[in-house]
This record gives sequence, structure tokens and C-alpha cells, in this order.
Amino acid sequence: MPDRVIGEATVPGVTIFRNRDNENIRKIEMLEADNYELRNEVTRLRLHNETLRRITLHNAPPRRMPNIKH
Repeated sequence: MPDRVIGEATVPGVTIFRNRDNENIRKIEMLEADNYELRNEVTRLRLHNETLRRITLHNAPPRRMPNIKH
């Protein structure tokens, strides 16, 4: 018998699970990054919409009172 073991023994099932875990971890990280980017985009669009709303209200002509005849 050799004095030391060269390399490592692996169990095929364990290797498959590790590969799947690594793949799932990568997918989760990508989804988290996409989610972060989408949240930033939503925030940017909300701010843009609010700015447009304020500009529109600021530049709107004065409202007329309805003519009420008695």
C-alpha cells in the first residue's frame, strides 16, 4: 500500500449535487443582480414620472370656475 493517498476519492452522487448546488447558486446570484437592476429602474422611472407630473401641474393653465346661473 502507498504511504500517502494521491488525489481524492469522490462519490459520484455527491459530485452531482455539488455541481447542481453551484449551478443553483450562480442562478440565484444572477437573479439577485437582475432584481437589483430592475428595482433601480423602477425607482428611476417613478422619479421621472413624479418630475413630469410636477412640470405638468406647474405649467397647466389656471382652472376655470363653472358658470352657475341662478
